[in-house]
Amino acid sequence: MKILYLSIIAAAGITVIASVSFFSQIQYDNKPPCEYCPENLSPNQPLQILDITTEPAIVSIGTSFLIYADVSNPNPYSIYLNNGCVSSLSATFDKNVETKQGITCFAMSNEEVKSGQQMRIHGPSIGTTYNATFTGLTNAVITLTYQAQGKTETVTSSMQITISPTLMKLPPSQIISSNNNSTLENNPGNEIGIMAVGNQTFYFDALNDTITAYHNEPVQILFHDVVFTLFPHPFSVGPVGSCGGTGFGSDAKFSDGIHELLGIFVQGMPCLGNSTPTNLSTHINPQAGLTFYDGKIRLLVNTENKSNLSKECDIKFTPKPFELKVFPNGTSLTIDYTPVFLMKPNSTGKICTNNWRTISEMNYSGKVIAGIGKDSSVTQDVTVVASPDTITIDNTNKTIVYTITASNGSSGFYRFSPMFSNCGGIPIAIGYDLTHSFDNDFPWLWETVPCPLPVANTEITGLTGIDVAYITKEYR
Repeated sequence: MKILYLSIIAAAGITVIASVSFFSQIQYDNKPPCEYCPENLSPNQPLQILDITTEPAIVSIGTSFLIYADVSNPNPYSIYLNNGCVSSLSATFDKNVETKQGITCFAMSNEEVKSGQQMRIHGPSIGTTYNATFTGLTNAVITLTYQAQGKTETVTSSMQITISPTLMKLPPSQIISSNNNSTLENNPGNEIGIMAVGNQTFYFDALNDTITAYHNEPVQILFHDVVFTLFPHPFSVGPVGSCGGTGFGSDAKFSDGIHELLGIFVQGMPCLGNSTPTNLSTHINPQAGLTFYDGKIRLLVNTENKSNLSKECDIKFTPKPFELKVFPNGTSLTIDYTPVFLMKPNSTGKICTNNWRTISEMNYSGKVIAGIGKDSSVTQDVTVVASPDTITIDNTNKTIVYTITASNGSSGFYRFSPMFSNCGGIPIAIGYDLTHSFDNDFPWLWETVPCPLPVANTEITGLTGIDVAYITKEYR
């Protein structure tokens, strides 16, 4: 039995990298009996996590991967797992793998596993990606979260993953096209050409056989020096002909070695209408993307030499990544770092941001609004001015530079709210240096409030006249 819930899950408005990942929603109508359950089932037994594998089976540096496992229910009652866009299966890694959070999907469901049954599931959830960053072994702790008799339970297992030094080449039969300077003559299988996306022009490669491309083993396509690796088994929500839809994803690898995950959600025909779901990379020169047009997935590449990076900030901002420690007894510790921006009284600083559209159907054109407050009220001793003061959010990256001026008498802890920060904010401390501990100075950082999905994502790219400290928070 499957229970479906529809809700909106908003990602943080201030992100370093926004990415979308996909795991397949497998139909579990026929659940086989579990192979290793005892003959006499007894209550309060932890679920069994068996046959843990990765997809792809060989994980290479610079690629993302999924984790699969068989789950058996040895209890005399049913248990329930997350399904749809939210997975019950998650993992942590001691090294060589980076976990990224991005925009989440908004469809959740519960899947019943009856007594003595087993099913194969996989993760992570939509919006979470596991990226292999270094070669060698990594120790993974696999966590399964489930509901049993009205309570939420967890069980863990472990595995070792070997990350190979190079991206494995697929057999020629699995390469759909190799399209540098392609023409219809040397690539008869796919339609190629040029199309406009917003105010930009892209080369496109349409996948004529989308079902084959996305339902076999991972397929790679080289198109204008960008390697697209299509994620197999796209997830679907709702029956055919409904207002559900299907999510398609791809890893885009650029010639400079940078990888970026792309994903679009294509609604069912009653709701799709004339819309063209599109997702473009933040990487530029070239810029890559996915779009759905005229019933087909199109791969996009824009090779124009354009840059939206601001020249007004002289220090590149790169946030401190989280740390994960796994102990011999199987427990783990995650250390998260939240940046605090430091200014002196009677000073001026600048925060440069890159902004891009969250969902292709969402638009904004108008005034750039930003504010700064202290103790839940607007302050007068610190001001902020945005440049430009108006903006149009479309399919291109847009730069907004915020100039913050602290008066001579300013001091304390402030909450800076840039455009598109949604319910979030940026902590700013005036009159303090790196020797101060800010762990208890910004309690609003840990508040959980319902937030709508923002029109755009915001990434801080640079600073001028501002120093950075970090708040450390540990999760066990």
